[in-house]
Amino acid sequence: MPRVECVHEADVLTAVKTRRWPNRVDDELRDHVMTCDVCADLIAVVSAFEGQHEADAAIARTRVPDSAIVWWKSQMRARQEAAKIAVRPITVTQAVAFATALGFAGAVFGATAPWFQRSVRWFGSSVAETFSFQKPELPVWAATLITDHTLLAAGAIMAFLLLPLGVYWLIKFSERPA
Repeated sequence: MPRVECVHEADVLTAVKTRRWPNRVDDELRDHVMTCDVCADLIAVVSAFEGQHEADAAIARTRVPDSAIVWWKSQMRARQEAAKIAVRPITVTQAVAFATALGFAGAVFGATAPWFQRSVRWFGSSVAETFSFQKPELPVWAATLITDHTLLAAGAIMAFLLLPLGVYWLIKFSERPA
């Protein structure tokens, strides 16, 4: 059965901890470590921990930045993040306004340019002749809904389109700090 303790264990531990091992210890202790498995294992383990301790100490000795610089950088980062958050609704509004203006300009252009209307009709008829499309027919219930309840259908469509926007604004404004 292997030994688990040695009488020289404390001396070896002290030598390693005080950084006297192996050059500044007496020959008697060095010879003992060569023959004792317990002390050799102790040196291996303690040296590994001491090496990690030295690495941690080297990291701790690295230059720590000035607190004013750290504070200034954190303030700048906070301002940049706040600016990003503040610009999001403006960007969405600009995109919606641009799409609306583009759609309106296209509708005005399509309604006022006779040559554009003729070319659209020609293109539609040539595509229909080429692929022999049939015009889709509206189901009876949809046609009845549109003709009899136009205002109700328009309101439902508007609610369907505006509801996500309302939920977005509600969530956006409820997240703001007090």
